[in-house]
Amino acid sequence: MEEVYTQWKESLKPKQRKRAYRHFDRTLDIDNVRDFEQVVTTLKNISTHQFLPLVKFIKKDIRYRKDKDKNPIRTIKERPIMYASHLDAHIYSFYAYQWGKKYEVFVREKGIETNTIAYRSRKATKEEDNLQGKNNIFFAHEIFDHIKSNGECAVIIADISKFFDTLNHRILKENISMILGNKLSGDEYKVLRSLTAFRYVLNDSHHRRKFSTYAKFILEVSKKVRHNKYPLVKAIYELGRNGTIKENKTPIGIPQGSALSGLLANIYMSLFDYEFVKKFPHTLYRRYSDDIAIVCAIPEKEAVFSSLCESIKLHALKINPAKAFIATFKRLCDGSVVCVEVKTGNGEVLGRKFIDYLGFEFNGSNVQVRGKTLQNAYRKAHKKVQKFLDRQTYKNPRKQPSAIGLIKKRKGGIYIKNAGEVMKNIGRGISSQQRKFFKYIRRKKAPSGNISN
Repeated sequence: MEEVYTQWKESLKPKQRKRAYRHFDRTLDIDNVRDFEQVVTTLKNISTHQFLPLVKFIKKDIRYRKDKDKNPIRTIKERPIMYASHLDAHIYSFYAYQWGKKYEVFVREKGIETNTIAYRSRKATKEEDNLQGKNNIFFAHEIFDHIKSNGECAVIIADISKFFDTLNHRILKENISMILGNKLSGDEYKVLRSLTAFRYVLNDSHHRRKFSTYAKFILEVSKKVRHNKYPLVKAIYELGRNGTIKENKTPIGIPQGSALSGLLANIYMSLFDYEFVKKFPHTLYRRYSDDIAIVCAIPEKEAVFSSLCESIKLHALKINPAKAFIATFKRLCDGSVVCVEVKTGNGEVLGRKFIDYLGFEFNGSNVQVRGKTLQNAYRKAHKKVQKFLDRQTYKNPRKQPSAIGLIKKRKGGIYIKNAGEVMKNIGRGISSQQRKFFKYIRRKKAPSGNISN
């Protein structure tokens, strides 16, 4: 049994062994012998362990869309993210490792190993090793390359409405038992229960840092632990009785953000994936979390989309037809492939002639990084360069990496570069975006010799 814990630890990436975010408890580095022993001891005695409340924050994404008159409309999409305490995070990680092995056996036996592409460990090929492994760039490339090779086809892009918030607990429990091959043990059910009847504290410090409810709660807990020598768990739950600690009392929903949530979502969708692939064996079906992409024959597109919506209802989930897109691709006389039409699931014809999938736009002959992703890269690059420049002085410039080098180490520049490398056999649109991106950075004024590519 001891080998299982060591194997689990070795399967983790360095950043997963020590999570540096702030929570109620201290950071645990399982590369440290004492910390690892503490985690293992807790795992062995999980029946007596009390999970701490999750910390919840609302991630807001600003989006710009155009109305019928082509006027820009600014909308904000809110996404609740919750993260567990450091000890609980390691517990969820261990169970994700254990249950994940069973899930991999299931998808291999059912022949759907390539259909589910999110929240799974994947070995990269030699070409992918140079580009930091397999990620959404490669998954999007597979779809686009298939469309370009096929020429005449229809593409359905849909997402499941409020995916994590609407997962049915009964179905989830039944599917986990099916994957594991037995009923949940008491310890396994306790772990699952902590993510269905989950408790959380809202982190509102991004609005009012000093006097936020969250900041006051953290201060009160630390005082009670330090001065009154209260156990941490007791202090948190006693002080949280005033309504600071919330609880999910509904029969649906799991938190998005824990180390186990992604696997639970895949397990929930396991039968749906299998049933859909079995029903439409000649289509290309891929599901990345709640994003579904299907490539099928043009005459079948309405029937496939209708079946998709009906099948998802049987699993207590929903697809919004107004936010789904059905695109038609055709091959021209010169051999090129073009997107000739894009409709919503309701049949409304849209003005655009491209599909949007996993952060990329593809029109049949060219691919580009989506506008929102590019805007985020520019915004992050501007902040990084400005921060770099603010630290410089004329007489005593600090020894910092070049501005371009600083950006490359972050997700912005290197992500666009990697995307251009992977997508180059489809189109050169991303290479053009990359050149403009670095040209923008070079225009930022900096001390001589500090900017180089």
